Amino acid sequence: MPEKSSFSDLAMTELGGLGAETGFEEDELGEPLRFSGYVSAVLGIFSAVSLVGIGGVAVAVLAIAFGAFALRPAASKVSGILPAKFGILLGVAFGICGVLLPVLKTRTLGNQAEYFARQFMNLVMEDQKEIVMELHKSYNNRFAPTMPLRDYYVEGDDDRQVEFYENNEAMNLIKSYGPDAQWVLDRPVRVYHQFGTDKAEIVFKNQEDGKQLQFFMHYLVDSNDQGQWHVNLVQPYRELIIAESSN
Repeated sequence: MPEKSSFSDLAMTELGGLGAETGFEEDELGEPLRFSGYVSAVLGIFSAVSLVGIGGVAVAVLAIAFGAFALRPAASKVSGILPAKFGILLGVAFGICGVLLPVLKTRTLGNQAEYFARQFMNLVMEDQKEIVMELHKSYNNRFAPTMPLRDYYVEGDDDRQVEFYENNEAMNLIKSYGPDAQWVLDRPVRVYHQFGTDKAEIVFKNQEDGKQLQFFMHYLVDSNDQGQWHVNLVQPYRELIIAESSN
């Protein structure tokens, strides 16, 4: 009988050790599950869509919300805390990027548009009419770099575009002020997206008499993935006229 008892004790000891090694303790089997933590982790991964569009930030906000709900205080140890922290981390990271990227893009395009418009005015002041007329075109309508533009515009038969340049009110205004004129931004560059195209409105003001010039510019991407600006319209400043809707 004593030998049988010793064998039973040894068997129970080994089984108890096996249970501890494999993790099947009673406390762990009874550990509550916070499903919202795993939802937060999944949403955090999908919040990468914030990099594509500002609307994707909503997914990042949901990831943070579910994660915060999973991290609420508990009386005992719960499962799902680590996935919740992971989801919150991804949601915050992708959410911040989703908000900042459009801001940085707008600022970059605005700086580019202002620089391009100033270079355009310098060319007008120097009466580089053939280059100015090229910059009025979108990149896919411009001549090849090897094309002798002066021969085509100035000495050629295309009098229509030359006449447009010489009779343009805004360009004559720029030339009349001369190269020493001080043109400053009247307001921040307005960058907007319309009909699938990035566009910019720039208003310059002459520091001497306050005369204003208004540029409307388009930004297109060529086949080499290079951005190309062109001046769609330049004119003395005019307020936009918006028709009132009748009820």
